[in-house]
Parts: sequence; structure tokens; C-alpha cells
Amino acid sequence: GVGVCAEGRHRISCSECLPGRTPGKNGTCEICSGADSVTSVVALVACLILAAFVYYRSKGHDTIRLRHEAVLAMATITQILLVLQLSSVLARLSIYWPEPLRSLLDFLLVFTFDLDLLRVGCVQSLSEFDKYLGKLAIIPVAIFALCLCHVISSLFHREERSVSRMRLAGAVGIFLSALYISLTNVIAAPLQCASNPNGRWTMVSAEAVLCWEGGDHAVMLAIGCVFLSIPLSFFAWMIYLMKEFPLRMAWGDVTFLNSFSFLFFRVRPEARWFMIFFMARNGLVALIPTLPNAFWQCFTLVVIFGISAGVALYVLPWKLHTGNIFDIGTSCIFLALGCLALPFVSESDTEAVPEVALGLIILSLCLTPVTIFQWLLGRATQKGKAFRWFLCHHKLSGGSFARLLKLALTDSYQASVFLDSDDLVDLNHLFMYVKNDTQTLVVLCTKEILRSPWCIGEVSVANLSNIEILTLLWPDFTGVQDEFLHKVDSHLQLENLTATGLSVEDIKNGLRRLQNPVMSIDFPEFLTEASLLELVKRMNNSPTSSSAEATIRARNSSDAGTDAIIVDLRSTEAISAGLLLLKLLRPFYVGSSSTLIVAGLETFAAGGQLFRLPKTVAVAILLCTAGCFSSRVFLQALVEVALQQVAHVLPAVANKDFSFPGVAFYVDLETEVRRLCVAAGVQPDGSLLTPFVKQIFEKIFTHFFVLDSMTILNTQVKIMSKRLEQLEQSQADIVLERKEDKLEKLRQINEHAFEDTEVPAETKIEATVDDEFLPNVTTRSSL
Repeated sequence: GVGVCAEGRHRISCSECLPGRTPGKNGTCEICSGADSVTSVVALVACLILAAFVYYRSKGHDTIRLRHEAVLAMATITQILLVLQLSSVLARLSIYWPEPLRSLLDFLLVFTFDLDLLRVGCVQSLSEFDKYLGKLAIIPVAIFALCLCHVISSLFHREERSVSRMRLAGAVGIFLSALYISLTNVIAAPLQCASNPNGRWTMVSAEAVLCWEGGDHAVMLAIGCVFLSIPLSFFAWMIYLMKEFPLRMAWGDVTFLNSFSFLFFRVRPEARWFMIFFMARNGLVALIPTLPNAFWQCFTLVVIFGISAGVALYVLPWKLHTGNIFDIGTSCIFLALGCLALPFVSESDTEAVPEVALGLIILSLCLTPVTIFQWLLGRATQKGKAFRWFLCHHKLSGGSFARLLKLALTDSYQASVFLDSDDLVDLNHLFMYVKNDTQTLVVLCTKEILRSPWCIGEVSVANLSNIEILTLLWPDFTGVQDEFLHKVDSHLQLENLTATGLSVEDIKNGLRRLQNPVMSIDFPEFLTEASLLELVKRMNNSPTSSSAEATIRARNSSDAGTDAIIVDLRSTEAISAGLLLLKLLRPFYVGSSSTLIVAGLETFAAGGQLFRLPKTVAVAILLCTAGCFSSRVFLQALVEVALQQVAHVLPAVANKDFSFPGVAFYVDLETEVRRLCVAAGVQPDGSLLTPFVKQIFEKIFTHFFVLDSMTILNTQVKIMSKRLEQLEQSQADIVLERKEDKLEKLRQINEHAFEDTEVPAETKIEATVDDEFLPNVTTRSSL
């Protein structure tokens, strides 16, 4: 009857079962059976097995070796666990959900460690206070289990102490991140109170405990505040790991990456900070039930998941495309659930709805004038255009030089320079940058520039917008021919350009601007540091500094201990890559007795035809570019390195088109060496360089992909500097076979085979329209 508890229940709000009973159907408490006692034991064993699995998962299996299916499976399990925890939060809201949703949400309370669902009361009768302490005890018990697994593992598998500790920290991180919502929600349970008709408040998860009236609640509140430091400290620790990530990657610390894969494994490296936002979102969702009003709980849920969906859609942080779909979809679903919950909010909780609605309408009306004001303020305070120079280039024939030129301009004048591989997210924004934010469009007129529709589009937009156009004319650029101009629509695919509003006539007018440039500078006959400095000065209409040129000559003529960058001197792109590496590595030589040069550069710039390596070279950085081993100049550099017995050779790959040596490579190499033997007048022996080159390629390569962003390039350079430090402190690792007849042949080749060798013209770069013009690709991602 009225005022009588259901069968087997007692205490305030009939919230507890009598001893020896467990929650049953229709709100009653049933007498415990033998199977009920077994449930708690099975749950405990399952938790121990799970702890062992978590520790095993953290043992540093190389994430790079995981197959796509394994990655997809782990991502799916993680997302399902996330949805189940988010759903358990819905069960804690101050809303009476209708059946069968109510029963489903009550079942999901297992993810808030509801001990009643585990039949703990059948093993030991517990008060609500005891149950709360039992839930909190799960955290230290789980960490203790992980430590126990760590100790047992250490007995059978020896590791360095620092590595071992990192593995253990990674295991704890997996546990805390996987259950972050549930742990935060359980700890904050004393803050989750609901009002009753008599005006008193009781805990949502423990209706027998009165809120804000001292007693058990005051003690639970104090304990909860202490335990709340665990998720907060974990969140601060994640921020620290994020800040450590670039430095660790610069050291090549892959153990760090694998140990803390729970942070870095699922997201793209450049979007890694999204994980901090992601965990903050989960923590805030876990705290939503602490709000005292059902309306505000639903409203906050909608706002949080609305922002989450927008951020995920903008960043697309997950490595797997399915991960982005799942995350955005989950946010939209819970946003919809928050809206669907509003009809179940009691009338007393909806008193704030008119005020909130009015505030939102006023906010939306204010957005337009605020946006206009911000735009006007920006225009009033902006000094000139956002970009002093916009570098328009064909990526295959001018990408390396464009990167080098940007660095030289920013170093010399601290001016903003636009280069798409650094700043561009959407290719459709290209023309907006040219039209609105560019002072001078610099067109790198390589032979292949007219093969790029995007470059032609940029020139056309600049011409329409009366933007200054400066052309840098390469020696092999033949200009815009009349035949190409009149039949431009047959030479290029113009659909994507015309779709932006450019007419064929607009494109032809832009090409005429290139045909008769108002401002143009001839590209240097041979690219060096000095000629680059001269070019930069001319672009800015500044006089050349003789002191700067003297400093460059002094650096390159120094006889101190030298590290040399060896590049293919027949290729401007290879030289550009070498000079770029020189600029980025040089700060690491400050205070060192060694210097760094691009070997042979000044000699060939002065008209020399023979490559000569300084006698003081201790380390040679072999910068490999596409086709470099077919260049006799590059082969002569290898001969010089071999004959001088340079102690260390560090191979580096400058572009992704470089093919690593296979059988065909060594066949071609030996064929070329035989030709050199014939030219030198010695007995042909194709194997003279093969063992030496094989030793080089057996070493671990470093990457220096010049078309990557500056952030990635700086990281790659830091890794390279660490390798160079290690080499200088180690013994020689490249040894030429000490056979006098072979050495003599190499000397003869070095003295006579290259005497009549001229530096060939630039290698033709085979590029089609499809290489540059990808109509189906609208975004670029850094590696």
C-alpha cells in the first residue's frame, strides 16, 4: 500500500535491500541464490584478466606493424566502450526515461561500477557508504594489478629501467583513458543530487544518503574531492606528454610513441592535440549529472556534443576515415538524444527555458554586427596585405627551391610568405589568398610551370585583381608561346578553373601577363648561397650587402673540421634541397669546431668541372634525390668520398620519388663505372664502387622530404643532428676495400674520367597534368 516499501526493501526511499537479498524485478529485492554469489567472483576474475591484457597491450608492440584489420578492430572496440560509458551517463540524468529505454540504461550502469548489478550484496551486505568506497577502491586495485603484472613480466623479460617504467605508465594510461568517463562519473557521485517532493535532496546513485545535511554525505564528498585529483592529474599528465611528443620524436624515441599509444596511435600526428579536447569533452560529459536541473543537464549535453561534432568535422583528427565518421556520428546521436530528452523534463525544471531561448535569439542577432565589427577592426589595424609574397610554383620542378626561397625571405625580412604545403588546407582557398591577402605574386617560371592549371589560375586571379606579379625566369623557360595561348583549352583541363568563375578569356589575359611581364628577374646561372642572397635582395629592391657575401665566403673556405652535404650538382632542385638542409642544420653547429658546407658548390659556380672534396671532411651527408646516381658529378663525389676514406657517410632521402637500390640499380651503376674506366684508360671493373655503395645503403636512412611542412622538416633535421652527434663520437663505419689495384683505378678515374665532363642541363621532369591537377582531391595533409 501507500507508504510501504516493496518486498525486501527498507531505509530512506526504500533504496536498500535487506541483508541476503539482491535487486530483482519490479523494484523488489529477491533472496540471493548460489549463482548470485558466483557472479561477483566471476567479475573479479574477469577484471584481473583484463588488467593482464591491458598490461600486455602496453608492452610496446610496434604500432607501425599492426595490420589495418587490427587497427580497425581496436578502434571499433574503443568507440563501442566510449558509447556504452556515455549511455551510462544518460541513466544518471534527472529524467525518468520511458521503457524499454529505462531498463537498458539501468543495465548500462554496470559501467559506473554499480555493485548491485554484480550481486555483491549476496556476498557481503554493504551500506551505501561502503558501496561508494568499494567503487573508488577499484582505481587503486586496478593500478596495483597492473603493477603486479609488471613485476611478474620483469622476472621473465629484462628491460632498461627507464623503458620498463614507461611501459608501466603506458598501461596505467590505457586503463585511465579507456574508463575516463566512468571513473570521473563515479568519483563525482556525491555531487549528483536530486530534489524530492518534501524539499530534501538525496544522492542519485544512493537514494538513502541525504545531500548537504552532513553525516555520510559529508564524508563521501570529502573523499570524492580527494579522488577527483586522479582524473585531473591524469589530464595534466596528458598535456605534458603532448608537449614532450615533438622533442621525443626528434630523438627518434619510438618507445615513447608505442608506450603512450593510447594518446598518439589513433590520431594523425598533426592533430594530436585533439586528444586533449577529446578527453576534456569526456570529462565534462561525466560531470553533467552534477547539475541540479534536468533542463540544464540536457542543454549542456546538447552544447558539448554540438561543439564536439563541429571540431571533429573541421579537424578530421582520426587516422582511419571510419574513426572520423564514428566520432562525428556519435556526437550527432547524443546531441539528438539531448534534444529528445527535453519532453521528459518536469515542468518545474523548465522555468529557465524562456530566458535561455531569449538569450540565444539575442546572441544570434548579435553575431552579425560583431562579425562586421571584427572585420572592420581587422582591416583598420592591418598593415598591408597578410602575405608579402605568394610563391607560385610547379611542385616537381620548383618545390625545393620554393621552400628554400621562403626560408631565405623570412630570415632576411621577417615577412610573411605563402607556400601551400605550409598553410593550405583546402585548394579552393588558393585564389582567395591571392586576391585578398597577397601583395606580390612570385611566379617561379620553370620549364614545367605551364603544366600546372592551378599556377595559371593563380596568375589569372592576380591579373584580374591588379596584384603585382614578379616572374623568376629559369634559363630553360621558353615563355608563353602564341600557339599555347590561342589553344590553351586544348592544352589544359580547365573545368576546375572555370568552375571558380574564371573564363577562358580571363585565363588568356593572365597568360599574356606572363608573356610580357612588367617585373622579372633572371634565375642565377648557378645557385649558391651568394646568388640566393642576391636574388632575395633584388626581389625586395634592396642593395646587396658585401659583408653578408664575405661571411658566406668565409664559411665555405674554412679549413676547420668539416661536414659536407653532397648533392647532385647538375640539378637545381637537388642544390636547393642541399642549401635548405644547410640552413636548417647550421644552427646546430654554433659553438662547434666543425663547419657545414655543400661540397663542390662554389667550385662549379666558378666554372670548375671537377668535383673536389675538402681534405678535412669527417662526415658526408649523402642527400639522395631522384636520378642522382645517373649523374657523373654525383658519382665523382662518391669516388672522392671513397678515396679520402671519409669516416662516416649519412644517407638522407630528399624526396619521395627516390628509388632505393635494387638489382637493376647495381647493374646500371656497374655499367656506368665501366664507362668511367674506359674514359680513364684503365682495365674496366664495374665492381669498384659497388661494395662501398652497398655499405652506405645498409645504414638507416634519415628523411628530409623538402615538400613537407616546416614543422616536419624541423623535426627531421633535429633527428639528423642527433645522428651526426652520435657519428662524431663513434668509430669509422664506412671502409673501402683496401686493394691497391682497385684504389689505383679509382684514382685514375678521379683524375682523368671526369676531365671533359660538363654539368648536364636539368633533367627533364616527366609530369603530366594529372600530377598537379587533381580534381577529386580538395585537401592536402602533412605526413
